[in-house]
Amino acid sequence: MNNNSFSAPSTSDQGVYPFNHVRQTRSGHVFEVDDTLGEERIHERHKSGTERTILADGTRRVIVVSDNHHVVIGDDYVSINGNANVYVNGNVNMSVNGDYNLEVNGSMSQTVKGEYRLKVGAAHKTEVGADSAINIIGKQDVIVGNGINNTVRAGGINTMVIGPINETNIGERTAVCTGSISFAGSTGFSAHAPGGAAIIGGLSVGVDSASILSLTSTSTTNMTSSITNITTSRVNVIGGALVATGDVGALGGMFTLATHKHLGDGAGGTPAATSPPIP
Repeated sequence: MNNNSFSAPSTSDQGVYPFNHVRQTRSGHVFEVDDTLGEERIHERHKSGTERTILADGTRRVIVVSDNHHVVIGDDYVSINGNANVYVNGNVNMSVNGDYNLEVNGSMSQTVKGEYRLKVGAAHKTEVGADSAINIIGKQDVIVGNGINNTVRAGGINTMVIGPINETNIGERTAVCTGSISFAGSTGFSAHAPGGAAIIGGLSVGVDSASILSLTSTSTTNMTSSITNITTSRVNVIGGALVATGDVGALGGMFTLATHKHLGDGAGGTPAATSPPIP
């Protein structure tokens, strides 16, 4: 209903003597029965101004200038074949001691210009037969006391966040993906586990960097593989020794560090053995 109020139908006093019968008491109460052809009506008015009128077409008008009380000891049934308009210029309080069932066969719109609160003492279930859209102009706060289960049967999930995302997980976190997983950071990407092991595993794992790729460990860095391929123009080992328990392949062949020669190290440019010798 767009209007904030509505007016009661007006009554026209078109009674003709002797068809209009009026009785007025000493205090001012009026009882009127009009049998004028085309203007048949019943009207009663209290001296305070509260009145009830039944018009010729059967329309009933009730005006109460003070409080109105409607008490039904048994069941109450209201059937309206047309529209129902209710305007309240104050508060509305409704208390239902039993169940409350509301069925709307058409569309339903709610407009709340102030604060909206919903308190459910037991389970809360919502079923939507088609799409669902929520538009929140301000901030949304959600507090869940015992777990969240989300199931998306089709269509996937698309999320766009303009601003930072901060997540704190107290406990373990497991993500299982039957397809591929891709993370892209336009200015950087960081993944670390200060309290335990950080493991990245899979059938094929690739780490790509358009600029500098840094692998930092405050303790030992272990790389275990049947074959480790490093394709680069230069490998620098800074601040420590290169230790190999097996042979080292170079120039398309295999060379052992225990017997290899340095070209041009001996007298007259002849090869010399590694010094000190490796046992």
